[in-house]
Amino acid sequence: MCDLVCKKCNLPFVNIRVLGVHIKRTHKMETKEYYDTYYKQPDEDKCPVCGKPTTFRSLAYGYNHHCCRECISKDTKVKEHKVQTCLDNWGVTNCFHSPNGRKQFYKIGTSKQKMIDRAVNKLMDSCDTIKNLKYIDKDTYSFDCTCCGEHRVQEHYITAHRIYNKLNPCLNCLPKNSLSSGLEKEMATYIKSIYSGIIIENDYTTIKPRELDVYLPDIKLAFEFDGTYWHTDPSFYKADDKIGNRQAKDVWKHDKMKYGICNRVGIKLIRIKEFDWRKKLEQTKEYIKTRIDENIKNITNKIVQ
Repeated sequence: MCDLVCKKCNLPFVNIRVLGVHIKRTHKMETKEYYDTYYKQPDEDKCPVCGKPTTFRSLAYGYNHHCCRECISKDTKVKEHKVQTCLDNWGVTNCFHSPNGRKQFYKIGTSKQKMIDRAVNKLMDSCDTIKNLKYIDKDTYSFDCTCCGEHRVQEHYITAHRIYNKLNPCLNCLPKNSLSSGLEKEMATYIKSIYSGIIIENDYTTIKPRELDVYLPDIKLAFEFDGTYWHTDPSFYKADDKIGNRQAKDVWKHDKMKYGICNRVGIKLIRIKEFDWRKKLEQTKEYIKTRIDENIKNITNKIVQ
Protein backbone atom coordinates (compact mmCIF):
# COMPACT_ATOMS: atom_id res chain seq x y z
CA MET A 1 0.00 0.00 0.00
CA CYS A 2 1.24 3.50 -0.83
CA ASP A 3 1.40 6.22 1.84
CA LEU A 4 -0.96 9.21 2.00
CA VAL A 5 1.51 11.83 0.76
CA CYS A 6 1.67 12.62 -2.96
CA LYS A 7 5.09 11.71 -4.29
CA LYS A 8 4.90 14.40 -6.98
CA CYS A 9 4.00 17.44 -4.88
CA ASN A 10 4.36 16.23 -1.24
CA LEU A 11 0.79 17.18 -0.29
CA PRO A 12 -0.72 15.04 2.52
CA PHE A 13 -4.20 13.46 2.19
CA VAL A 14 -6.73 12.08 4.64
CA ASN A 15 -7.37 8.83 2.74
CA ILE A 16 -6.29 6.87 -0.31
CA ARG A 17 -9.38 7.75 -2.38
CA VAL A 18 -8.75 11.48 -2.13
CA LEU A 19 -5.14 10.88 -3.10
CA GLY A 20 -6.29 8.95 -6.17
CA VAL A 21 -8.59 11.80 -7.26
CA HIS A 22 -5.74 14.30 -6.75
CA ILE A 23 -3.37 12.23 -8.91
CA LYS A 24 -5.85 12.09 -11.78
CA ARG A 25 -7.06 15.70 -11.67
CA THR A 26 -3.89 17.54 -10.73
CA HIS A 27 -1.13 15.45 -12.25
CA LYS A 28 -3.16 13.89 -15.10
CA MET A 29 -1.88 10.42 -14.22
CA GLU A 30 -3.74 7.14 -13.97
CA THR A 31 -3.41 5.48 -10.57
CA LYS A 32 -1.68 2.49 -12.18
CA GLU A 33 0.96 4.74 -13.75
CA TYR A 34 1.52 6.50 -10.41
CA TYR A 35 1.80 3.19 -8.54
CA ASP A 36 4.19 1.76 -11.15
CA THR A 37 6.40 4.85 -10.92
CA TYR A 38 6.72 5.12 -7.14
CA TYR A 39 5.75 1.84 -5.47
CA LYS A 40 5.82 -1.16 -7.78
CA GLN A 41 8.24 -3.89 -6.69
CA PRO A 42 10.17 -6.08 -9.19
CA ASP A 43 7.92 -8.83 -10.60
CA GLU A 44 5.01 -7.64 -8.44
CA ASP A 45 2.74 -7.85 -11.49
CA LYS A 46 3.69 -11.45 -12.31
CA CYS A 47 1.88 -14.54 -11.07
CA PRO A 48 4.26 -16.57 -8.86
CA VAL A 49 2.79 -19.83 -10.18
CA CYS A 50 2.68 -19.40 -13.98
CA GLY A 51 4.51 -16.09 -14.53
CA LYS A 52 1.62 -14.45 -16.41
CA PRO A 53 0.81 -10.75 -15.81
CA THR A 54 -1.60 -10.02 -12.98
CA THR A 55 -4.21 -7.25 -12.87
CA PHE A 56 -3.65 -3.89 -11.19
CA ARG A 57 -6.19 -3.58 -8.40
CA SER A 58 -5.83 -0.21 -6.66
CA LEU A 59 -3.44 2.23 -5.03
CA ALA A 60 -4.20 0.67 -1.68
CA TYR A 61 -3.61 -2.91 -2.78
CA GLY A 62 -1.32 -2.74 -5.81
CA TYR A 63 -1.42 -5.78 -8.11
CA ASN A 64 -3.30 -9.03 -7.58
CA HIS A 65 -0.94 -11.73 -6.38
CA HIS A 66 -2.21 -14.32 -8.87
CA CYS A 67 -3.60 -14.22 -12.41
CA CYS A 68 -6.54 -16.61 -11.81
CA ARG A 69 -8.24 -18.87 -9.26
CA GLU A 70 -6.54 -21.93 -10.66
CA CYS A 71 -3.10 -20.51 -9.83
CA ILE A 72 -4.28 -19.56 -6.34
CA SER A 73 -5.26 -23.18 -5.72
CA LYS A 74 -1.88 -24.41 -7.01
CA ASP A 75 0.26 -22.00 -4.96
CA THR A 76 2.06 -23.94 -2.21
CA LYS A 77 2.22 -20.84 0.01
CA VAL A 78 -1.55 -20.47 -0.15
CA LYS A 79 -1.98 -24.16 0.70
CA GLU A 80 0.39 -23.83 3.65
CA HIS A 81 -1.47 -20.73 4.85
CA LYS A 82 -4.80 -22.59 4.72
CA VAL A 83 -3.35 -25.48 6.71
CA GLN A 84 -1.90 -23.08 9.31
CA THR A 85 -5.22 -21.23 9.60
CA CYS A 86 -7.03 -24.52 10.23
CA LEU A 87 -4.43 -25.46 12.85
CA ASP A 88 -4.76 -22.09 14.56
CA ASN A 89 -8.58 -22.15 14.53
CA TRP A 90 -9.49 -25.82 14.93
CA GLY A 91 -6.28 -27.68 15.83
CA VAL A 92 -6.49 -29.81 12.64
CA THR A 93 -5.12 -29.41 9.09
CA ASN A 94 -8.54 -29.71 7.45
CA CYS A 95 -11.62 -27.87 8.68
CA PHE A 96 -13.81 -30.93 7.95
CA HIS A 97 -11.90 -32.87 10.62
CA SER A 98 -13.39 -30.59 13.28
CA PRO A 99 -17.13 -30.25 14.11
CA ASN A 100 -16.74 -26.50 14.65
CA GLY A 101 -14.81 -26.19 11.38
CA ARG A 102 -17.55 -27.99 9.45
CA LYS A 103 -20.17 -25.76 11.05
CA GLN A 104 -18.29 -22.62 10.01
CA PHE A 105 -17.80 -23.93 6.45
CA TYR A 106 -21.50 -24.69 5.98
CA LYS A 107 -22.48 -21.36 7.51
CA ILE A 108 -20.43 -19.55 4.83
CA GLY A 109 -21.93 -21.80 2.14
CA THR A 110 -25.47 -21.03 3.33
CA SER A 111 -24.81 -17.26 3.22
CA LYS A 112 -23.50 -17.57 -0.33
CA GLN A 113 -26.59 -19.53 -1.42
CA LYS A 114 -28.87 -16.85 0.02
CA MET A 115 -26.98 -14.19 -1.93
CA ILE A 116 -27.33 -16.25 -5.14
CA ASP A 117 -31.06 -16.74 -4.53
CA ARG A 118 -31.55 -12.98 -4.09
CA ALA A 119 -29.73 -12.28 -7.38
CA VAL A 120 -31.79 -14.89 -9.25
CA ASN A 121 -35.08 -13.54 -7.88
CA LYS A 122 -34.08 -10.00 -8.85
CA LEU A 123 -33.38 -11.13 -12.43
CA MET A 124 -36.66 -13.05 -12.60
CA ASP A 125 -38.60 -9.98 -11.45
CA SER A 126 -36.97 -7.92 -14.21
CA CYS A 127 -37.87 -10.22 -17.13
CA ASP A 128 -41.26 -11.50 -18.26
CA THR A 129 -40.03 -13.69 -21.17
CA ILE A 130 -38.48 -16.45 -19.02
CA LYS A 131 -39.43 -18.62 -16.05
CA ASN A 132 -37.73 -21.15 -13.76
CA LEU A 133 -34.40 -19.30 -13.85
CA LYS A 134 -31.75 -21.34 -12.00
CA TYR A 135 -28.12 -20.70 -11.10
CA ILE A 136 -26.05 -23.75 -12.10
CA ASP A 137 -22.54 -22.41 -11.48
CA LYS A 138 -20.61 -19.13 -11.77
CA ASP A 139 -20.65 -19.39 -15.60
CA THR A 140 -24.08 -20.88 -16.33
CA TYR A 141 -27.82 -20.23 -15.93
CA SER A 142 -30.75 -22.37 -17.04
CA PHE A 143 -34.30 -21.18 -17.73
CA ASP A 144 -37.45 -21.84 -19.75
CA CYS A 145 -38.19 -19.34 -22.51
CA THR A 146 -41.88 -18.39 -22.65
CA CYS A 147 -41.49 -17.16 -26.25
CA CYS A 148 -40.10 -20.25 -28.01
CA GLY A 149 -40.86 -22.80 -25.27
CA GLU A 150 -37.28 -24.10 -25.13
CA HIS A 151 -35.36 -25.03 -22.00
CA ARG A 152 -32.09 -23.09 -22.27
CA VAL A 153 -28.72 -23.62 -20.59
CA GLN A 154 -26.43 -20.72 -21.48
CA GLU A 155 -23.73 -18.34 -20.27
CA HIS A 156 -24.49 -16.50 -17.05
CA TYR A 157 -23.04 -13.21 -18.29
CA ILE A 158 -25.03 -13.05 -21.55
CA THR A 159 -28.23 -13.94 -19.71
CA ALA A 160 -27.77 -11.36 -16.95
CA HIS A 161 -26.52 -8.67 -19.35
CA ARG A 162 -29.60 -8.98 -21.56
CA ILE A 163 -32.05 -9.00 -18.67
CA TYR A 164 -30.47 -5.86 -17.21
CA ASN A 165 -30.84 -4.20 -20.63
CA LYS A 166 -34.52 -5.22 -20.96
CA LEU A 167 -33.84 -7.76 -23.73
CA ASN A 168 -34.96 -11.37 -24.19
CA PRO A 169 -32.02 -13.43 -22.85
CA CYS A 170 -32.90 -16.47 -24.98
CA LEU A 171 -30.21 -17.02 -27.64
CA ASN A 172 -32.65 -19.14 -29.64
CA CYS A 173 -35.13 -16.27 -30.00
CA LEU A 174 -32.49 -13.55 -30.19
CA PRO A 175 -29.11 -14.84 -31.44
CA LYS A 176 -25.99 -12.82 -30.58
CA ASN A 177 -25.53 -11.22 -33.98
CA SER A 178 -29.20 -10.26 -34.28
CA LEU A 179 -28.59 -7.29 -31.99
CA SER A 180 -26.00 -5.80 -34.30
CA SER A 181 -27.12 -2.93 -36.51
CA GLY A 182 -26.59 -3.09 -40.27
CA LEU A 183 -23.93 -0.38 -40.05
CA GLU A 184 -22.11 -2.23 -37.25
CA LYS A 185 -22.01 -5.32 -39.46
CA GLU A 186 -20.66 -3.18 -42.31
CA MET A 187 -17.83 -2.07 -40.02
CA ALA A 188 -17.10 -5.67 -39.02
CA THR A 189 -17.09 -6.75 -42.67
CA TYR A 190 -14.62 -4.00 -43.54
CA ILE A 191 -12.31 -5.01 -40.68
CA LYS A 192 -12.40 -8.61 -41.94
CA SER A 193 -11.33 -7.38 -45.37
CA ILE A 194 -8.17 -5.69 -44.08
CA TYR A 195 -7.20 -7.89 -41.12
CA SER A 196 -6.44 -11.61 -41.34
CA GLY A 197 -6.15 -12.42 -37.61
CA ILE A 198 -8.83 -13.70 -35.25
CA ILE A 199 -11.94 -11.48 -35.14
CA ILE A 200 -14.66 -11.96 -32.52
CA GLU A 201 -18.00 -10.24 -33.00
CA ASN A 202 -20.38 -9.48 -30.11
CA ASP A 203 -17.90 -10.74 -27.52
CA TYR A 204 -19.47 -11.01 -24.05
CA THR A 205 -16.64 -12.90 -22.32
CA THR A 206 -13.50 -10.72 -22.51
CA ILE A 207 -14.83 -7.89 -20.31
CA LYS A 208 -17.91 -9.71 -19.07
CA PRO A 209 -20.68 -8.90 -18.58
CA ARG A 210 -20.16 -6.01 -21.00
CA GLU A 211 -19.97 -6.53 -24.76
CA LEU A 212 -17.30 -5.71 -27.32
CA ASP A 213 -18.78 -5.20 -30.79
CA VAL A 214 -15.62 -6.31 -32.63
CA TYR A 215 -12.55 -7.67 -30.82
CA LEU A 216 -9.14 -8.55 -32.29
CA PRO A 217 -7.55 -10.61 -29.47
CA ASP A 218 -4.15 -11.11 -31.13
CA ILE A 219 -3.43 -7.37 -31.06
CA LYS A 220 -5.60 -6.45 -28.04
CA LEU A 221 -7.76 -4.03 -30.05
CA ALA A 222 -11.55 -3.58 -29.91
CA PHE A 223 -13.96 -1.50 -31.97
CA GLU A 224 -17.28 -0.17 -30.71
CA PHE A 225 -19.89 1.15 -33.14
CA ASP A 226 -21.68 4.07 -31.49
CA GLY A 227 -25.13 4.59 -32.95
CA THR A 228 -26.17 8.25 -32.81
CA TYR A 229 -29.37 7.51 -30.85
CA TRP A 230 -28.34 4.62 -28.59
CA HIS A 231 -25.03 6.25 -27.59
CA THR A 232 -26.45 9.79 -27.59
CA ASP A 233 -23.77 11.39 -29.75
CA PRO A 234 -22.76 14.63 -27.95
CA SER A 235 -22.85 16.42 -31.31
CA PHE A 236 -26.63 15.98 -31.31
CA TYR A 237 -27.68 15.47 -27.68
CA LYS A 238 -27.37 17.49 -24.49
CA ALA A 239 -26.53 15.97 -21.12
CA ASP A 240 -30.13 16.15 -19.82
CA ASP A 241 -31.80 14.76 -22.97
CA LYS A 242 -33.80 11.59 -22.32
CA ILE A 243 -33.15 8.33 -24.20
CA GLY A 244 -35.73 5.80 -23.07
CA ASN A 245 -35.54 5.83 -19.27
CA ARG A 246 -31.97 7.19 -19.15
CA GLN A 247 -30.44 10.62 -19.60
CA ALA A 248 -27.70 11.22 -22.15
CA LYS A 249 -25.13 11.90 -19.42
CA ASP A 250 -25.81 8.43 -17.94
CA VAL A 251 -25.14 6.84 -21.32
CA TRP A 252 -21.86 8.77 -21.62
CA LYS A 253 -20.84 7.67 -18.13
CA HIS A 254 -21.55 4.04 -19.01
CA ASP A 255 -19.50 4.33 -22.21
CA LYS A 256 -16.62 5.93 -20.31
CA MET A 257 -16.62 3.04 -17.83
CA LYS A 258 -16.04 0.62 -20.69
CA TYR A 259 -12.89 2.53 -21.62
CA GLY A 260 -11.62 2.06 -18.07
CA ILE A 261 -12.42 -1.66 -18.01
CA CYS A 262 -10.66 -2.24 -21.34
CA ASN A 263 -7.65 -0.23 -20.19
CA ARG A 264 -7.32 -2.35 -17.04
CA VAL A 265 -7.08 -5.57 -19.08
CA GLY A 266 -4.74 -4.06 -21.67
CA ILE A 267 -7.24 -3.59 -24.51
CA LYS A 268 -7.40 -0.46 -26.69
CA LEU A 269 -11.01 0.49 -27.35
CA ILE A 270 -11.75 2.50 -30.49
CA ARG A 271 -15.19 4.09 -30.90
CA ILE A 272 -16.59 4.65 -34.37
CA LYS A 273 -19.50 7.09 -34.52
CA GLU A 274 -22.47 6.40 -36.78
CA PHE A 275 -22.33 9.96 -38.17
CA ASP A 276 -18.67 9.52 -39.22
CA TRP A 277 -19.40 6.16 -40.84
CA ARG A 278 -22.30 7.61 -42.83
CA LYS A 279 -20.82 10.98 -43.81
CA LYS A 280 -17.05 10.42 -43.80
CA LEU A 281 -16.81 6.77 -44.77
CA GLU A 282 -13.42 6.75 -46.49
CA GLN A 283 -11.71 8.81 -43.78
CA THR A 284 -13.24 6.56 -41.12
CA LYS A 285 -12.07 3.41 -42.89
CA GLU A 286 -8.58 4.86 -43.17
CA TYR A 287 -8.66 5.67 -39.45
CA ILE A 288 -9.63 2.07 -38.61
CA LYS A 289 -6.88 0.71 -40.84
CA THR A 290 -4.31 3.04 -39.25
CA ARG A 291 -5.21 1.94 -35.73
CA ILE A 292 -5.01 -1.73 -36.67
CA ASP A 293 -1.61 -1.21 -38.33
CA GLU A 294 -0.36 0.69 -35.26
CA ASN A 295 -1.33 -2.11 -32.92
CA ILE A 296 0.20 -4.77 -35.13
CA LYS A 297 3.43 -2.78 -35.17
CA ASN A 298 3.39 -2.32 -31.37
CA ILE A 299 2.80 -6.04 -30.75
CA THR A 300 5.56 -6.94 -33.22
CA ASN A 301 8.03 -4.57 -31.53
CA LYS A 302 7.27 -6.10 -28.10
CA ILE A 303 7.90 -9.61 -29.45
CA VAL A 304 11.22 -8.52 -31.01
CA GLN A 305 12.33 -6.88 -27.76
